[in-house]
Amino acid sequence: LEMMDRPLGPFDPDLVAMLVEATEELGVDLRTKAKVAKIEKQGDEFVVTVERPDGTETVTCDLVVHGTGRVPNIDRLNLEAAGVEYTRRGIKVNTAMRTSNPAIFAAGDCADSGLNLTPVSAAEGRVAGKNLLAGKDARKVKYPPIPSVVFTLPMVATLGLSEAAARERGLTFDTHFEKTEGWYSSLRVGAKRTAYKVLVERGSGQILGAHLIGPGAEEQINLFAMAMGAGQTANQIKAMIFAYPSYASDIGSMV
Repeated sequence: LEMMDRPLGPFDPDLVAMLVEATEELGVDLRTKAKVAKIEKQGDEFVVTVERPDGTETVTCDLVVHGTGRVPNIDRLNLEAAGVEYTRRGIKVNTAMRTSNPAIFAAGDCADSGLNLTPVSAAEGRVAGKNLLAGKDARKVKYPPIPSVVFTLPMVATLGLSEAAARERGLTFDTHFEKTEGWYSSLRVGAKRTAYKVLVERGSGQILGAHLIGPGAEEQINLFAMAMGAGQTANQIKAMIFAYPSYASDIGSMV
């Protein structure tokens, strides 16, 4: 049950459409524009009341999994008494992960800082720990291009700007979009829904965003993150010689 028009809003819509098709082929009944209004336990089953544009319906199931995202678990910390400021997004911190109370640090999902991802939380935790032990702001958190992966079947990965975000910024770019089920890396594992969409800025050749679906996406996106973090251009990526056959060897053909 997805409340919005489509699942995975921050991810590329073309690739998400492919994921939805693959998910439905696996027998998953995916319903969009479906707002959960009530969940009731009836015997060994759950009855979920759903509000949709065309009316209300119920879904009977064995198990309900709540997957609407994270919220900071800070309600019972009495942060006001410690002079720690916070919002709905979490505890306010600076780049040293220090709160409005200089003696208190916050990092990870409870802070209103970076993305709610495990490696981001780990990076923030290292900064907070270093500064706490040093007794000063010895280190500040820096956020390089951060990839995000959904480990579905097939996997979907995203990094950097979407097409819509790039247009909103007034950037001029070329979109490299292709379905790759005919590529060897897909054929050798029988992957039917694989594709990439890479945004390359005109003139500079900088990678603005990379969006992938298929086997190996979780590793390919890390290579794009390294390239973007190092400021490599599309031509520099094409010039790299990777081990073959490997998923990494595909990225030169994606830019």
